Amino acid sequence: MKKLILLTFILAFSSSISDAQSFQNITLQQNDSILFIQYDFTGRQGYSYDIGVIINSKNQGIIKPTSISGALNGLTTGSGYYIAWCVLKDIQSLEGNISVELKILRRHTTQGRMDNHADGRGPENAFLSMLLPGLGDVFVNDEDPIIKPIYISLAFLGSAGLAIYGHNQSKKYEEAAKNSVMEYEINNNLEQAAYYQSNSALMGVFCATIWVCDVIWVVAKGASNRKGTSGPIHYPEESRTKLRVGSNGELAMMSLTYRF
Repeated sequence: MKKLILLTFILAFSSSISDAQSFQNITLQQNDSILFIQYDFTGRQGYSYDIGVIINSKNQGIIKPTSISGALNGLTTGSGYYIAWCVLKDIQSLEGNISVELKILRRHTTQGRMDNHADGRGPENAFLSMLLPGLGDVFVNDEDPIIKPIYISLAFLGSAGLAIYGHNQSKKYEEAAKNSVMEYEINNNLEQAAYYQSNSALMGVFCATIWVCDVIWVVAKGASNRKGTSGPIHYPEESRTKLRVGSNGELAMMSLTYRF
């Protein structure tokens, strides 16, 4: 037996404004379960911008959409920009009063070099990670990374410390075996030496893996930051869930219908 669920909620839009940068004429369009955010953008001449989307819901708190695409990177002054959000790929429902905030994340020069708060986020930060994994991540990562740089540094230092400790213990027991007279003492010391040497080698491999992976990540992420290209809008398959958008003065009205 099919059921029909109808949810209605109000969307109020706000935008972030920084210096000479601003968003204007923010509107909604609907295509099945996709919410399109259309806007105009004004920025400083000679710069391009990367932006993010934040949803503030009274009932559900802050939502950071992940199933979004469109005009998010490399923006210059222009009109008719679109962002597509596949609402139901990120959340099961959306109710109550919410606000959508467009936020400037980074600023680039038109020649590709980042400026001001975005400066220094290029692949050259890999040299810092060569000195200490995690250090370069501080400069290239976006906000709220999955793995915080401090954890990478601690994992590297911890595994390196355990590798050194295991090596020293192995040498200690090898020396004890040489100075032992009884056969059982010799065998016991050699077993302990092999145990610590095995652990030392394992921690050494883990330490080296962290170092290599972090350097590669910082190079790749830094190159992506510098490139700052925007991706196309992807249209997902048609959903049984429908979103309908209308307007009511300064507010946008939306209804969400799901059949199952």
